[in-house]
Amino acid sequence: MVILVENLNPNEAGFCPQPYNGMLNIMLKVAPHQTRSSHGFTVVELLVVIIVIGILAGVVLVAYNGIQDRTRASLVQTDLNNAKKRLSIYQARNGKFPITYQQLIDAGMHFSKTAYEVSVPGKGNMYYCYNSATGQFALGARTVNSANGFVVTSGNNIKSVSGSTVTANYTCTSIGLTSSSDANAITFQGLETGTANWRDWVQS
Repeated sequence: MVILVENLNPNEAGFCPQPYNGMLNIMLKVAPHQTRSSHGFTVVELLVVIIVIGILAGVVLVAYNGIQDRTRASLVQTDLNNAKKRLSIYQARNGKFPITYQQLIDAGMHFSKTAYEVSVPGKGNMYYCYNSATGQFALGARTVNSANGFVVTSGNNIKSVSGSTVTANYTCTSIGLTSSSDANAITFQGLETGTANWRDWVQS
């Protein structure tokens, strides 16, 4: 049985192309959008990624700086312990600790110079103080950025203090003097006054 539909009204006899055409239009409109979103990022997503990367970079930088500070602190403590040994050897050979610049050079103390503060204008980073009344000495030092400070004396082990605490006055008071200007104080700085140049007694 053959049914001719060529003269049928598109809206009659169950013939309804419009819904199908509408669905096709929806598919054509939606599909390209879905394809783009599955292969790219929105501006908001990119901003979130950038923020997360920035946070992670900040955390890594803080951790790295902390590791550097601890490494420098360890080097300075080792230097001061070794310097104390060299000064003790000098005393054993000469009957007293160094009291002149040349004697301080002759003691042969060696330091890891990159671990010490050198960027504060007009201030030293290392101090040798001798008490002529008691025959004691003290060595004080600050690490880079004054992150850590340490003082060792002829009679005591290394003491850890804040970096900004270590000055010529503080170092001298560690061995019973009133200040670095005390009449019994003999003081030498590690850096030349007002410069970042090391003095000769601070050997590499």
